[in-house]
Amino acid sequence: MMSIKEIVRNSAKKKSGSLGKGFLNGEPIICPDEVVAILEITKEKCVFTDDFFGANNRKDTSYKNELPTIVLLLESPHIREYNSIKPHPAMGKTGENIKKYFLNNLFKAVYISDLNQEGAYLQASSKIAFQKYRLILSNLVPYQCSLGISLEETKNKEGKDDLLKKCIDEGKDEIIQQIANLNPTIIINCCTKDIKNDIQNMLNKAFPDKIRLEGCHPSSGFFASGFAIVR
Repeated sequence: MMSIKEIVRNSAKKKSGSLGKGFLNGEPIICPDEVVAILEITKEKCVFTDDFFGANNRKDTSYKNELPTIVLLLESPHIREYNSIKPHPAMGKTGENIKKYFLNNLFKAVYISDLNQEGAYLQASSKIAFQKYRLILSNLVPYQCSLGISLEETKNKEGKDDLLKKCIDEGKDEIIQQIANLNPTIIINCCTKDIKNDIQNMLNKAFPDKIRLEGCHPSSGFFASGFAIVR
């Protein structure tokens, strides 16, 4: 079975024209997982104690690996993620919204949990410990499924979505291992609605003992609505 990188490479070979900065001599360039913040959850608030959201400040996943880890899952990098010398996940509006709304979303997940089937409120704080965490941004497919082209046209977006789904379907074991290597305490599924349910089902089966949350994709205005706890 082909690796995710091989799947993206083969699709790129079929494309006419330039592939953009996400490829070098036809080879997909990885956009690595990165630590973008250290945060602390207390009984009163959630705060960033260190902020590395800027492209020049990002940390690799070995940084502060003694801390428990929150992994926020995205889909695949696009054009802005490759505009720096080194690729970075969630640049542009996506990263801006994560920085702007993440703490409030997490605060609501800790303190304002959903109704259970009997209609009684459940306390999320009994599961999410009051302590420091590192926040890692991770793309399920760390290569450019858009193949460097604008997604304004429907056919281009459909092409990107088809390649993304192919990578996920055929590279599921690789994705699970990638997430497991980060040793997450909390996993947050922020994929778009087209694949959100499939990804959540995968996470539920692969990581039943982890704290699992889900939210809207950070590029959406609905991201600010918060995270839901998956039970």
